[in-house]
Amino acid sequence: MLRYYCLAVPQAIAQILLTQGAYTLLGIGDDQSGLRTVIHVAVMCVLFLLSYSIQERWVFAQHQSKENREVEK
Repeated sequence: MLRYYCLAVPQAIAQILLTQGAYTLLGIGDDQSGLRTVIHVAVMCVLFLLSYSIQERWVFAQHQSKENREVEK
């Protein structure tokens, strides 16, 4: 569970920084809610794929190795 939180907290911080950074770089104001939503969704999709890959290799790696040992027996 500690590994999951070690990934989740930086992911949340990255989401905030990337989203706000994109808004600032592209000059998107608060009144452009549709464009803000599109950027937010794009950032979240990229972070989801990255997080999934990290979870598969690191967060749940120990559990997978135990399962593989049981299958080999």
